[in-house]
Amino acid sequence: MKKYLFFSNFWALLFLGFVVLFASCDQQGLIGEAIYPTQNFYMSQAAVATVGPGANGIYTITPRIEGVATRFIIDAATKKFNVPLGVIRSGVSLDGDVDVSVLTNTDTINKLIALNKFAVADPAVTTELLPASAFTLPGSLTVKDGESNANFILPIDLNFLINSLNDNPKKRYAMGVSIKPNTNADNPQIVPLRTTVILIDPAQVLLAAANFSSFVYTETKTGNFSNGTANGVSYSWNFGDGSPAETTASPSHKYAAAGTYTVTLTATGVAGPPSVKTASIVIP
Repeated sequence: MKKYLFFSNFWALLFLGFVVLFASCDQQGLIGEAIYPTQNFYMSQAAVATVGPGANGIYTITPRIEGVATRFIIDAATKKFNVPLGVIRSGVSLDGDVDVSVLTNTDTINKLIALNKFAVADPAVTTELLPASAFTLPGSLTVKDGESNANFILPIDLNFLINSLNDNPKKRYAMGVSIKPNTNADNPQIVPLRTTVILIDPAQVLLAAANFSSFVYTETKTGNFSNGTANGVSYSWNFGDGSPAETTASPSHKYAAAGTYTVTLTATGVAGPPSVKTASIVIP
């Protein structure tokens, strides 16, 4: 009798174990669907502006430093100040072509301006909504089947930004770009990352600010110059030894004799006067 009860209890416990296992698998499946939705769509620039040290939700167009990744590209031929933007698709599936609408979000910018979110310490600087006449948007784009991203360009009228340098008080411009994926396979929790708040200070991105560092190879009496200029489009180097000027961005120069030389870098931007930086270099 005890043996019979033992085996009965054994099979009952085994059956209960299977029930718990299957229930657990079902629960894990439900959790997985909640945590890992089929597809998410968001703007990569909105994520950059929202996540990380110092992030404040504003995608500030920073100065272009020679040799460093930039947030804008100037097309001198078309007179456009181009800001690259992108849509990211994530989730457990990358299936299907998905059309994404690209929209201007003026309401968000007007609210931020009213709340003084763009205020700076200098009272002579104001922030305004970038006029619709100063830019164009593509209207829509398509994230292709199997792909995780689609990129587009926000072209801004370069002449408008250049002319604004003469405004008094000085002006910065803000605009909002939003995306709307045309699909039901989506996660609404990602909505805050679908609008990129863009801030442009024309003086910070158009005017050149010359800067460089140097290193000397003593064996060959050669100076190597690393260009750290902001917003430069052309350069002229004077190495202080009577040699012809050099227009390479980051040149090297071999000196004929030991001594202390004054090196001058003149950098020109798309607007404003040239910027000059001088430094001494010692050739042993």
